[in-house]
Amino acid sequence: NARRLPRVAAQRWGCFGARSRSGLPRNVAAALLGKYFLNFTKTKKTNRESNIMTQTAEKKELSPEVIEAHEKSLQLAREPSETRDMEQVLTYMKKAADGGHSGAQCNLGYLYAVGDGVDANPEESVRWFQLAAEGGDLQAIYNLSQMYASGRGVEANHATALALLRKAANA
Repeated sequence: NARRLPRVAAQRWGCFGARSRSGLPRNVAAALLGKYFLNFTKTKKTNRESNIMTQTAEKKELSPEVIEAHEKSLQLAREPSETRDMEQVLTYMKKAADGGHSGAQCNLGYLYAVGDGVDANPEESVRWFQLAAEGGDLQAIYNLSQMYASGRGVEANHATALALLRKAANA
């Protein structure tokens, strides 16, 4: 069913509040880590992998305007597709993402990944997932690992995908 696709995709990518409180990114990452470990046990650590593994998320104090913009974007994004105003969703989402909200950055990356309300742009998706991952968003780390594993928006790099999965699984 075409109407269900965005919701199913959102649940798969863990965006728009579809995350499980029990740690969906950790469970999914741990399962996929086993898959990648079996297939790529002799991967060579790259500088990029080392940088990703050593990055620590700095907890930022977000302004009330940024938090409000994120909440408004989520509220608008959850409306039925027939009445959803994606321009407004994107306006609020970009305001929150530009303000440093890692959840909004992850969600914006998702929108660019699937082309919901914007033209699909895997490179832009990777950029937003990277920003969110640097902010400590586990779902963004997992999503970024999938982009590296599939080569969408970046050159396929299984060592980096594995490093990101390890980081998500160990968080």
